[in-house]
Amino acid sequence: SGGERGAREGTLAIMAGGDPADVAAAAELLAPCGRTTRMGAVGTGQLTKLANQIVVAGTLLAVAEGFAFARAGGAELAAVRTALAGGFTDSAILRQHGERMVNADYVPGSPAVQQRENLRNAAAQARAMGIDLELLPLAARTFEDMVAAGRGTQDIAAVFEHVVARAHGAEGTA
Repeated sequence: SGGERGAREGTLAIMAGGDPADVAAAAELLAPCGRTTRMGAVGTGQLTKLANQIVVAGTLLAVAEGFAFARAGGAELAAVRTALAGGFTDSAILRQHGERMVNADYVPGSPAVQQRENLRNAAAQARAMGIDLELLPLAARTFEDMVAAGRGTQDIAAVFEHVVARAHGAEGTA
């Protein structure tokens, strides 16, 4: 986790499952890319990556909806982002994707179609584990709708435009 920027800067959060000695050996090789954490048995690295995608999608939706709410009330998005940074809502999502939202910069670093696939995989895993989550289906539906509306090749931050369109009754369009 960490996206294109994390890969370039060597700050990725790498989630690995497997034998402790094997993960330690892999961590040495992956050190230039970021920090490796052993999650448990084989498969738990991928499971944790899917958990990460649920959190990313939920946080993106929260930032997008908060921004849409503030803008609808007349607030300037750049000022909203600045005010929220450093408080409880501060996050890499707010700082990086919030900036993209403010500037309407949706050149893909992480395309929405990939997030849709990640959420599909997470939903399938949740079903396989027999758990019923609430945020995951909402986020999955939002990214499904966003891709269907023609925004699949845009960065995941373009979910802001999708949220704004839905908030104004233009569901599924941007």
